[in-house]
Amino acid sequence: MKYAVLGSGAMGYRFGVLLQEVGGLDVDFVDGWQPNVDAVHAQGGVFVSRDHENRHLVPIHMDTPETYSGHPDVWIVFLKQMQLAEMLQRSSHLFTKDQYVFSAMNGMGHIDKLRSYFADDKVIGGTAMIATVLNGPGDVDFMGKPNTGEMHMVNFTEEPGASRPISRPRT
Repeated sequence: MKYAVLGSGAMGYRFGVLLQEVGGLDVDFVDGWQPNVDAVHAQGGVFVSRDHENRHLVPIHMDTPETYSGHPDVWIVFLKQMQLAEMLQRSSHLFTKDQYVFSAMNGMGHIDKLRSYFADDKVIGGTAMIATVLNGPGDVDFMGKPNTGEMHMVNFTEEPGASRPISRPRT
């Protein structure tokens, strides 16, 4: 399975890096904040630390919606609520009928926005009780000990799908 994270802030980095590093999965990152994209390209990845310790560079592949050419099986969406509509529009040419979308964003209304681009049986929503800090462009800090975060997810239709496209990384 191939994953793409749309919105590479604190939570987007966390989910994507853990899927890549712990899960060994193929993950791309798509972001609209140009300083973030530029920092990742200049550094060759994102700097990751946990509780302000063990800062290290994790190589990742990042593009803007306009330059991305991948075809993920699953989109993982983590944006600020006020950025979501614009980023979905900028990325709409990348979405296809066979793709799933998952989000555990804070706020209300994001599932309805996702349903404008993805079929109901491809939408997975959730909650994530996980602390993460974006120190700046290309620099993220995972807060708390591994495996202490809590996450719940459910298909929008509340019906089990034919497959389980989302793997749960250790937080």
